[in-house]
Amino acid sequence: MADFTLEEMRHQAYEQLLLHAEPDCTPSIVGEEAAILERHMRCGVWTPSTLYIYGDEVQIYPRNGRRYMCIQTGTSSATAPDWSTHASSRMADGTANWEEIGPDYENVFDVRAAAHEAWSVKAARASHLVTTSAGNSRIEASLLHEQCRARAREFTPFV
Repeated sequence: MADFTLEEMRHQAYEQLLLHAEPDCTPSIVGEEAAILERHMRCGVWTPSTLYIYGDEVQIYPRNGRRYMCIQTGTSSATAPDWSTHASSRMADGTANWEEIGPDYENVFDVRAAAHEAWSVKAARASHLVTTSAGNSRIEASLLHEQCRARAREFTPFV
């Protein structure tokens, strides 16, 4: 089990998104990749002295292979609690309470869902284009739209 910090996970996921989403290809989404990726963060990484709301999900660093859901809104303590790895176990953390909810993620960012969104945005932009010619190049807008939609389908998130 690799032990990456949140920033390392973010960087790794961003590089993967660039490969899968081809942001600089027409229609361009250059400059939007980071925001798209952030919308597909599966869960947070626990941090001390932080307000957590009921339903927030976190995993810990260094990883212990488990993920936790906040079951009582509150502020985490300045030091991490003893995180249990037993199924459905509960633990207090400052004024917040947590419950173990299953295995953690190798990366908290869902690159597949982010790539799906990126290609969906590209498809929406391509739907407004018209067929055009420039020199020896011809861009068929309807073909471009269909190719973007097909790429979005390739990355449909697993349910």
